[in-house]
Amino acid sequence: MIDYKGCGDQAVAYEFGISPNEELLRIQSEYRKKKLKESLLGPIISTTVHIIFIIIASLFKGKARVAAASAAAQKLGDLTAQYDLKLLEWTSDKKGDARFVMYWMYYATQVMFQRGGREWKVWNKKFQSLLMKNQHPDGYWLTLAIQGVETHGCDMSDVDNKIYSTTLSAL
Repeated sequence: MIDYKGCGDQAVAYEFGISPNEELLRIQSEYRKKKLKESLLGPIISTTVHIIFIIIASLFKGKARVAAASAAAQKLGDLTAQYDLKLLEWTSDKKGDARFVMYWMYYATQVMFQRGGREWKVWNKKFQSLLMKNQHPDGYWLTLAIQGVETHGCDMSDVDNKIYSTTLSAL
């Protein structure tokens, strides 16, 4: 098995060990409902990451997998649209821990763009406003993660944090 150093979603997708199914959707939904009450970042074990990697993995498995992945992506996209817009804020949770907010915003924005329609327009308007309000006067952004939580294990200095956050914000 490929070692993705704790990136379970990617490992699952690349190893093709789990197909998108109702059980996965049920687990995701339950997690979101519980965590939504506790933290801004409830969906960090994000359906958005699942969508992207399941679809990528499905492309290597043939047309039948693409159809299954598309159905799962639609359902997971529904959850993203339903819950994640409420969480799209430039703030940390009650404990001051922003965890992976930039990473999450990046992938959630991709999912909403691919989804399109009214939900994308609402998301994009809110996200653009957040980006504009929180851009440093010198043009960069900084992650909300305290003491490098978002970049944990990467030994990122303040300069690296600026590069990381600005890259994700600009994309």
